[in-house]
Amino acid sequence: MKYLALAAPAILALAACGANSANFGGADTDFDELVNEAIALTDQVDLLDPTDTLDDFEGTASYNGVAVIADNFLTSDEGIIGDVAMSVNFDTATLSGNVDSFYSTPLDGELPEATGTGVAVPGALTLAATGLDTAFLMDVDGNITLGGVGQTVTGSLPSGFLGDTGQLIIGAGTLDGSVSSPEMVLSASSD
Repeated sequence: MKYLALAAPAILALAACGANSANFGGADTDFDELVNEAIALTDQVDLLDPTDTLDDFEGTASYNGVAVIADNFLTSDEGIIGDVAMSVNFDTATLSGNVDSFYSTPLDGELPEATGTGVAVPGALTLAATGLDTAFLMDVDGNITLGGVGQTVTGSLPSGFLGDTGQLIIGAGTLDGSVSSPEMVLSASSD
């Protein structure tokens, strides 16, 4: 569960430097939107405690956010940021979703920091979980381009809900890749 502790600072570090150096009026609008979303999500993560129970939750909820992936957050000088979209069905205790619209971005420091504008790279991941509780494993499967190299990745991210109404989902962990074993953090808020 150490990765859950890294999720908030990792997205905070990405957001903090990205806000200072992203091209907010230029051609990388989608990248800029992801950095801005990371900033907003970090503010929420910092204010919320883990959700106590899902017992009273009913129906479905949509969650949107960002994911950051790097070979190693402590040593990598490049990573990718992508757009997260998930749907949770509380009646069936299931989650489905995806991560796409990836951008490669330099990383600087001990945790991810966007130090320049992003460059679009191919990739798409599917997200799934069953038997949801306040903490759960989220399955990840798909393809990413990291460091200019495409690879297939799979894994299960330790994840959990934050807030009294489960308004935030965070997750973090190491994926099994066909080229490397990249680390991934994600954060998404309900609509």
